[in-house]
Amino acid sequence: MLPKGLLRVLLGITNVLFFIAGGTALGVGVWYSMDKLFIADIIGTDLFSAASYLFVFCGACIVILAFVGCAATVFESKKMLILYLFLVILILIVFLSAAIIAAVFQGELTSSLVSRMQTTMKNSYGNQVNSNEENRRITEAWNFAQKTLRCCAVNDNGYGIYRETQWYRDQVGQAIDLSQVNFIPISCCVYLEHRQKYQNADLCQRNPYGPPNNPDPNSSKNDHMYYEGCLTAAKNFGEENAGVILAIGFGFSIVFIAGIVLSILLLRQMSEFDPVSTKVI
Repeated sequence: MLPKGLLRVLLGITNVLFFIAGGTALGVGVWYSMDKLFIADIIGTDLFSAASYLFVFCGACIVILAFVGCAATVFESKKMLILYLFLVILILIVFLSAAIIAAVFQGELTSSLVSRMQTTMKNSYGNQVNSNEENRRITEAWNFAQKTLRCCAVNDNGYGIYRETQWYRDQVGQAIDLSQVNFIPISCCVYLEHRQKYQNADLCQRNPYGPPNNPDPNSSKNDHMYYEGCLTAAKNFGEENAGVILAIGFGFSIVFIAGIVLSILLLRQMSEFDPVSTKVI
């Protein structure tokens, strides 16, 4: 069995890693809650917001857990070490449960997202944005998402959904003829970052020979607009970063397991060397 002093050092290192992990989760949660809540608007649910706040809460709990572990190690308090062990096991169970639930219900979650995204677009996009704060926020969120993720509407080749929005109906009502009507918003158009301008906004929004004027995806291609749906773009973005996400998750798991094992070993050492200790911290 490892010496008691070495166990204390290893547990101390583990708690430093806990502190870093908790700080990272806390920072990610704050960043998403401040900068990425446009996603909550386009999917029409507070689920994403709740997840961001949950990151903040879990990060704060892990940071506190690290302090409890350090205190238990320094003062060699059995009660604090038992509390620390219980909390580590509890957090690990929560993490694993969340991962399992996400994997099991992935298909249902995707189907629900498609429905919610279509609903927010049809009901709110461009609908009385000057007088309706919520609709204006949702419209801005969709524009930001499409420009940032380089996508258009919800599904791939799904730009035709814009014909079902109040934004499109208002244009048709105000236009003299259809040649003046934009069939998709400018945020669906290819944006050249290096030039800080759109590739060709006119042909993108009003191409007379194909999309978006023609909703048939098999018609002549419009190179000035995005065909990929925002749902696919978001999933691709996640897949591109899957390696990093898996590495972080694996690292978290290793740290949690190390904390559990070292805590149990240290508790055994403390029981062997001081079985009747009444030390109160």
